[in-house]
Formats: sequence, C-alpha cells, structure tokens
Amino acid sequence: ENLLKIYAYHSPRIKYEFIDLDKNPGLVKKYEITQDGTTVFECGDKENRITTTSEEDITNAIVKVTREKKKIIYFLEGHGENSIEDSGDAGYTTAKNELEKIGYEVKKLTLALSDHFPQDCSLLIVPGPKKGLLPNELETLKNFLDKGGRIFFLIDPETSSGLETFLADYGIKLENDLVVDPISRLLGGDYFMPVVTEYQSHDITRNFRYATFFPLARSVEISETKPEGLTLTELARTSPNSWSERQLDQKAVSFDARKDKQGPISLAVAGSKKISSNQDDAEKEDSSHDSNSNGTHHSEEMRLVVFGDSDFVTNRYYNLSGNGNLFLNAVNWLTEEADLISIQPRTRSPRTINLTPSQGRLLMFLSVIFLPLAVLLTGLFIWLRRRSL
Repeated sequence: ENLLKIYAYHSPRIKYEFIDLDKNPGLVKKYEITQDGTTVFECGDKENRITTTSEEDITNAIVKVTREKKKIIYFLEGHGENSIEDSGDAGYTTAKNELEKIGYEVKKLTLALSDHFPQDCSLLIVPGPKKGLLPNELETLKNFLDKGGRIFFLIDPETSSGLETFLADYGIKLENDLVVDPISRLLGGDYFMPVVTEYQSHDITRNFRYATFFPLARSVEISETKPEGLTLTELARTSPNSWSERQLDQKAVSFDARKDKQGPISLAVAGSKKISSNQDDAEKEDSSHDSNSNGTHHSEEMRLVVFGDSDFVTNRYYNLSGNGNLFLNAVNWLTEEADLISIQPRTRSPRTINLTPSQGRLLMFLSVIFLPLAVLLTGLFIWLRRRSL
C-alpha cells in the first residue's frame, strides 16, 4: 500500500483500491481471482495482473496496460543462430521470457524464406549468425534500416556472416580478433571472457553501474569515416590491461605490440540517424495517413546497436551480473521504450580492482605465505619463551 501511494502521488492518473475477497464475491467472480494478493491493472479495455509486489513488476504492469500497442521483436534465424526456443545453456529462452515479461511479443524470422519483411517488426535481433547472410537478405536489412528500422546485431568472433562489410557502410568496424582480458582470470573466468566496468555516456548506459562479462568477444569500433548524419557512440570498454589479439592462428596467446592493440577495447557501439523523406504517391493514397498530408515533410530515426558477442545473453550467462540488464536497456532504447530502461531488477555490482601480474603475485605471497608464516613464528616464539620460564 505504501508503494502504491507513491505511484498515486507522482501521477494523478493512477487510482487504486483494496478489495476484501470475502466481502466482494461478485468482483472475485468478475475478475476470476484465484489467488489472494492478486493485483489487477486496468486502462481502457486493457488488463494485466500480477501476484507480486515489487516495484519492477508494478511499473511493468502499468507500462503494459498503457501502451497503445504491443511491440513485436523478431529474432533472425537460418544461419546457425541459437534459438529462442532452446532452454539449454546456449539458447535464448531466458532473454525471450524477460522480454515478454515487460510486454514485448517475441517471434522468429527466417529472411531467406520470407517474401517480404514483416510490417509489424519493431526490432530485429541478429543473434550470432555462424554462416553468411545471402545478398538478398543483406539488401533487405539495408532497406529496413534506411527506412527507419531498428536492428540489434550480436556478432561473434571467428565467424563469416558477411556483416563486417555490411556494417562498415554504417561506420562500424568489426576487427577479426579476440579480446583478451587477464582481469577475468582473477574473477574466476578465463582470459577470453573480458569484463566491462567502464561505460560511455548514452541513454542505454545511463545510471548503469554493473559489471558485464562477454565470453569470446571481438572488438567493435567506430570507423574513421561514417555516413553523414549518423551518430555513433561506443558503449562498453574493457580494462587497460586487456588487448585485441589479432594473431588467431597461434597456440599460445601473448601480447605483441607490433600486431595486437592494447586496451581499453570497445565491445559495443550504438548508432542513430534521422531519416527525412517526402511522402510518395502510394503514401498519399494510404487511408492511414492524414488526408491533408500532400507533400508534407516527416522524419524517422534509424537505430542500431552492435555487440561483438552473442553469448553474454544466452541462458548460461544472462543472469551473470549486469548482462541481462544491459541487453534489456539496449532493446528498450532501440524500441523507444525509455521508461523501461531504468527499472530492471537490481543486481549486485561486484567491486573489483585491476592488478598487474606482479601486483597479483605480491598479494598472493603476502596473504597466503607471509601472514600465515608470521602468525606461526609468533606462536612458536611465545611457546618457546613460556617453556623456558
């Protein structure tokens, strides 16, 4: 009740009432209540209900019933991508369920078998294709973006999806590399799971203070040249101790200043561009447009986000620190659901320090050898002294 009072205080449009189930059997039957503690949210002819009392669930329920329409997210498949129906470690069922919790509808899309791009697509997610996209598929993606579409690219290293050349036209550079981060070893991972604690200023990362982990990631950087009007921002960078390993054919991984690139390394880039166009004859005849729109000028915004890894949001890693939160923030920015960006469930942010290998060895010697030895010698000295008395 105290939480609902706060909601009502901040918005006069929110009204609430507590109903005694025993005294109001008619309402119980009307709303088909089967569990005590059920909260029913109504707005017009829309309804949503929850049985929890967390701020996250209440806010998401309000957003669901006040949306004009449910937005649809498509996951691309047909190129070796992991499935949203796979509940194993490599699947995306967790990501799918979390998206549906906050009101999205999630579907699969096979471009090679589609005669046309779905008109109801609010966002297309490309989740780590392992094989190359066909030329007609790439052309479809380009047309979708250039008309104000939204695409979320998750591109793994050592794959030949053909998206490297595609994204280069949008000022985004995908290097053929692996990001190595010794800090991950200190946190229980391996060198090929870079950890990110540094985020650039952007709507996606605003007030985001969680560490994120990216198993087997490649660098994603902003090219020196980019299309006019396109705004690009690097979202996440690794620690200064990391590097971009560009000698992928060697067995032993080590930093080579002549060929590799020293960190921090960018792992994600977000871009947007205002798109303006004059309505054509077909649009003028469309009954969904205003009858007085002849020759009018309207604008849309193309948005895209590119991550150099698709594994960080699989079922195995989704709930690891802030991985899932960052994914949902990116989705909500792409779909212009800004209200959802800041209400994700809070996770504990690990407090970490970056140590060089020599500092790590010194810390190990002090804590594992020197301090226990000092305690042992002190005890032995006291025992010998007492024995001599």
